[in-house]
Amino acid sequence: MTGADMAAVRPIVRNYDVFADFSDPIATWHRFLEIVNRTQGLTILGTQHHLFPPVNGVSGITGMVILSESHAAIHTWPEHHYASITLSSCSGYDSVLDFERHLAQVWPNFRGAFHDESLPDAILAATTVGPIQGGRSRYQRWEFFETVPFGKAMGLDGVFQATELDEFVYHELLAVLPTLFHPNPVEALLIGGGDGFAAQALLRFTPVQQVTQVDIDGEVVQRAMQWFGTDHLLQDPRFELVIADCMEYLKAPDRQFDLAVVDLTDPFDETVAAPTRSPEFYRMLKQALRPQGILAQQIGSPWFQTFQPRSALGFSRRFFQQVQTYWGSIPSFGGAYLFLMASDPPLKRLREPHPELRYLSPEMADAVFVLPPVFRTNLDLDPEEPETRPQVASPWTSVTENVP
Repeated sequence: MTGADMAAVRPIVRNYDVFADFSDPIATWHRFLEIVNRTQGLTILGTQHHLFPPVNGVSGITGMVILSESHAAIHTWPEHHYASITLSSCSGYDSVLDFERHLAQVWPNFRGAFHDESLPDAILAATTVGPIQGGRSRYQRWEFFETVPFGKAMGLDGVFQATELDEFVYHELLAVLPTLFHPNPVEALLIGGGDGFAAQALLRFTPVQQVTQVDIDGEVVQRAMQWFGTDHLLQDPRFELVIADCMEYLKAPDRQFDLAVVDLTDPFDETVAAPTRSPEFYRMLKQALRPQGILAQQIGSPWFQTFQPRSALGFSRRFFQQVQTYWGSIPSFGGAYLFLMASDPPLKRLREPHPELRYLSPEMADAVFVLPPVFRTNLDLDPEEPETRPQVASPWTSVTENVP
């Protein structure tokens, strides 16, 4: 059985740490049964529970609900005001979200987990606080939730997209860094970027004066901007939001741009971004750029599913004379992630990063282009590749002296 086959049939398992008064074991058991009974997609086949001898005058309880879809269980430590709850359900992700909603109504103080689903044979998870807010738009499944390690977070189709802890790392690398290589980056085209962080970074830390953001999913954009507090962009005259399929928009953009920033979900099969994994996408991006224009894009992990960065690099090299790979460490994405920067003119850094940036210093702006040899091996890159490495601004010369 393949990993995909297993994912299709195995239940979703979630464990919850719940903190409340569990001194009445029978009342606890009945509340737990109520939560399970009210959860959509679950069919109760039977129940069993056991009361333990009292400890300090209170009794704990362990119990299981046998479901047609698997099982749900509870085990309490009333002397510690704590219970461990497990749900195993093959009824789908919606049943898990509904279970959490009902759990929050009865015992609101609990911790669960968000499991990133991007890697079929590995697990990246974060402890969540309270229920995950989730649903489905026309195009994708969305999740918004609080986490212990990352703060506020967003997932799309079960994959981390942005978190408060490290979004600045990703967006400084993706959106801010390429502006340091352009002589006059005034107009930027942003493909995707529904959380608003890329547009916010461009308008706050770069010379860019106008950002046109094209995103297919208006519902997710609205929810994401409200969740992260970037909805102030909607009142900024320098920001234009276009709700459209980028493949359609790029057929006839209303103008050309100095910078194209691609901030999409990973273009795996059956995802909303899948059509962008094509040479046609890069051809249209090239046409949307002015002669000195620069393309920047997140292209995936150098460790896992390396077909993604390989294909992005291959497609971009068909249409741009200069293509360079760089990287950064993003904890919520599982570590190292790759980016590409592409243009026709040589990539030469012309200015220093904004002093308020938290990841990009002048040294880091140069260092991110140095790839570990193992990354080059995994991506089948030339181990030398000297002609495509960006020229860097000398720390002993002025910015003016480095402008052509």
